[in-house]
Amino acid sequence: MEGKFAAPRFLEPRAPQREYVKKGARHRPGPLRHEPGKRVHAVESGVTQQMQTTMTMLARSTTNYDDQAKALEDFTRTGYTISIEDDELVQQAQMRVRNSSDGDPASAHVYGELTANGVRQLSGFLGLNEATEASFVDLGAGVGKAVVQIYLEYPRVRRVLGVELSPGRAKNGREVLEELRAGALHLLRRRALLGQALEEGMIADPLTSAGEVEFVEGDMFQVDLRHATHVYMASTSWCPSMLRKLADKLLKEATNLQAAASLKRLPEGLPGFEEVDAQLQTSWTKRDPAGSRVYIYRPMQQCAAPK
Repeated sequence: MEGKFAAPRFLEPRAPQREYVKKGARHRPGPLRHEPGKRVHAVESGVTQQMQTTMTMLARSTTNYDDQAKALEDFTRTGYTISIEDDELVQQAQMRVRNSSDGDPASAHVYGELTANGVRQLSGFLGLNEATEASFVDLGAGVGKAVVQIYLEYPRVRRVLGVELSPGRAKNGREVLEELRAGALHLLRRRALLGQALEEGMIADPLTSAGEVEFVEGDMFQVDLRHATHVYMASTSWCPSMLRKLADKLLKEATNLQAAASLKRLPEGLPGFEEVDAQLQTSWTKRDPAGSRVYIYRPMQQCAAPK
């Protein structure tokens, strides 16, 4: 079964928001005050108890701030969506990753480099915003641009794994990831987790499930994919026999697979999965409104057995 998505509009960086939308109602958070040794209080009734609880979690967790009140102010300004400032940090992280590449001018096309907007489009096609306890795997991860961005922007993804065969690119990817870990990586991830907690009315402390991100050098055919729920294959340079072998591996190992995406069509598709094609913004199609084709695979819906 084949279909086609309408080409999505390329997303622009989202602006900071002062309004929070939850279950159809709008809440406008009031100013926050913070006194040493006391809990954080909202001075306007528009802030819900859940928001106060989550703000307290943030105050407890923001060790990168000397002033916890500043941390709360920043999170309030940021809202549920990523702010321009945070988007710039993500972009800077991507540029740091990109600048660590081997310098091969053809590598961007061969290894399927996605732009920041392309990663967001891919995440939408894979359903990462609606997934539960998702585990995302990037096969042929290059220097890890998508790996870093998905970890930063998608709190429902509890594990992010990048796999790269090239020793040079894998080494650069690991080095940049460690550099980001020493900087803003954890703070941005906490904001994403807390935003999700506010939006969904979670009672449990979301910081207890902060998730993990890993970048490894290795042969994708030797990597354990049993945990994978969502897989991206940067397959522009892969031959048909590799794609067939990989499809077989996904069917045998990734028994909880919810969605997969490949820049090159799997020759026989993925048995039991429907195939649709969509368009993604990549480094070589940045000025092309159509973008580059990607093939999405999702499990076919099973009809209920007659009684």
